[in-house]
Amino acid sequence: MARDLTNDEKSYARSRWPRMDVERVVVSGEATHRYNCLAWTLGITSRWMWPWRNRAATKAEFNAFYRSYGFRPTLIGEVAAFGTGINALEHGSISGSKHGPRWESKCGGWLRIQHGLDEIEGGIYGRVMEYYTQSQRLAESEIHITLAEEDFVAILSKTETKRVRLGEEELISLISDSERELVTNITKSYDAEGRRVFEEAYAKWQKTWYEPECMMSSNPGDYATSQEFRNVVALGEDIVPLLIERLTDPSQFFALQAVAQLARPELIITTDMRDAIAVLSGEQGRAAQTVRKWLAFEV
Repeated sequence: MARDLTNDEKSYARSRWPRMDVERVVVSGEATHRYNCLAWTLGITSRWMWPWRNRAATKAEFNAFYRSYGFRPTLIGEVAAFGTGINALEHGSISGSKHGPRWESKCGGWLRIQHGLDEIEGGIYGRVMEYYTQSQRLAESEIHITLAEEDFVAILSKTETKRVRLGEEELISLISDSERELVTNITKSYDAEGRRVFEEAYAKWQKTWYEPECMMSSNPGDYATSQEFRNVVALGEDIVPLLIERLTDPSQFFALQAVAQLARPELIITTDMRDAIAVLSGEQGRAAQTVRKWLAFEV
């Protein structure tokens, strides 16, 4: 159900977007780390999509991302990309009949809100760097992915159209019970005191995910800048099995940020922008791939 911002939310919004008329903002979705701004511009609510791992994207990379979904840059369009510079794009917003009378943004892990476009300029996302509009024209070699309905997408090429429901076997599947059991069997012998220290440090880091400084960001790297994160990493490479254990829970994909700093290079999964399924599978899919790669070394 749509609602107004609470007083606390109004304070958060004002601190992030000085131009925002918080009295007119409509909350259209509650806070969740399940999906983010880019996913919502494609109508997806089951994946956190940020294929650049832990950094802001360039304008060229945003163009390539949206091109894969049938969008092209234009002077004015239904999707707006925000950034603080052409090498620092941070956010996508969408407009249209399904998104209220103004513009709609899923603000990182925070709320999904309807707002004026200019109201979020000059804030944490910078300014509009590009507009995109959807085009049905396909080059011979192109594959485009378009929204069919919520959490269904159509993968289109010149020769076929494939309808995919996010979360089914066509995507990178999440961790199965048997895979989770394998991880548990390996980590159950971990030193009890070492586990206690890790869990305490990890819990303190996890609390920071819900602070406005990072919660409104879609870039996973922004969740890994706190002292609490550094305290987790300072525990060293011995905690990698415990981080892998966390990654068996799809809601814990931010643990990838610690894995990237501690694990051997061959465990680090990089999303190939040419791989439509990997991009659609989001950070949850990358976490599942990381767990499976780790198991391949350990079992």
